[in-house]
Amino acid sequence: MFENIGSLVSQYGLWGVFLASFIGNAIPYSAVPYVAFILAYSATLNITNELAIAIAGGGGATLGKVLIFLVSNLGGKKASKESKENVELFLSLIRKKYFGFIIIVLFALTPLPDDVIYVPLGIAGYKFLSFLVGVFIGKFLLVLIVSILGKGAYSVIEFSLNSNLIVPGMILLVVVTFYLILMIFYLDWKKVIVVFSEKGFFAATSEFLKEMLLILTFRHENLRKRLFKKK
Repeated sequence: MFENIGSLVSQYGLWGVFLASFIGNAIPYSAVPYVAFILAYSATLNITNELAIAIAGGGGATLGKVLIFLVSNLGGKKASKESKENVELFLSLIRKKYFGFIIIVLFALTPLPDDVIYVPLGIAGYKFLSFLVGVFIGKFLLVLIVSILGKGAYSVIEFSLNSNLIVPGMILLVVVTFYLILMIFYLDWKKVIVVFSEKGFFAATSEFLKEMLLILTFRHENLRKRLFKKK
């Protein structure tokens, strides 16, 4: 597999890195083949211009995530008025002290399954420019680190690609994303904010966990109204 990747990269060069990064990130919950392209380009071909690789790979990866974000955003525009008001409260929370932006950068920079966060943020209507900048910073740094590591990370990526846990892992990520979307739209953020202002952090955390449990068990009042509303 890695020999084939090396031959493709040698033929297309930086464009191969860009396209592989775009495709690898435009497919929701995909594994890490684009990282293998980058490793092949930096290790197999002994390329020393890590900055060029980081720009090509980071740019392609960012465009792929932007595509997922925009498609998710279209789905969020069909939400009911009540859901949109609740989502606005959620967005107001994650915008404080750049919390949402930091989360975006961290998920882009690390091997964390970023679509689990990016899809719900797109549906919620998170600010596009902040998302774009955050993803590019994270992906640029990720590709830069990977290109510098080169052969040192080769065996790790090979194990990831050959693992039998890829498909179950993807299914798990889809389920987690689904529940995060439900949380953003139907958790009573107003109640959590009120409890926080009146009783403090620990009481608000307790209330948040109670709300989460109700959503996970499909017993939350807001969710039940949506599921069983009369047409």
